Order: sequence, then C-alpha cells, then structure tokens
Amino acid sequence: GVYPYGKRWRALIQQKGEVVYEEVFDDKIEAAKARDRKVFELFGQIIGLNFPEEIQKATIISLPVPRYIDLRGLITARISSIGRLAVRRAG
Repeated sequence: GVYPYGKRWRALIQQKGEVVYEEVFDDKIEAAKARDRKVFELFGQIIGLNFPEEIQKATIISLPVPRYIDLRGLITARISSIGRLAVRRAG
C-alpha cells in the first residue's frame, strides 16, 4: 500500500509478512504509481492496482513489433494440420 511517512509517502509491498519493496516519495500519486509498477514487475498482475490502466498501456506500448510475418510458414502449418485431421477421420 501507500502510507503517510512524515511529510512524504511510503510505497510498500509485503509478501508473507516480509517487506519485498519499500520506497519513499514526495508525492502520494507517484508513490502509488511506483508501487503499481513494482507489483506488476514482481507478480505480473493488475488486480488491486491503483492505476491498472497505466500498467496496461505501458505493457502494450513495450510489446515488440515483429518486422515481418511469415505467412507462408503459417499457411503451410495450417494446411499440414488440416491434412492430418482429414487422415485421422478417414482412417
């Protein structure tokens, strides 16, 4: 969670009673966003985050874009699987 820490804000993640992440911020929102990023990094989940839409947006943006798609390979693989299915049904 995010908790007051004097005039600052403490972002904290615990697992089984042990602190796995702790950082102090000047701004409550920045503390919450940093905690969200760390929860996603550690556990790969967006459930229970303060700003899940920001994590989803950042994840989509960071996905690698393929330089090309090998359609010939995809079509060949699909034709092969259809052929195997037809042989099994006929046999």
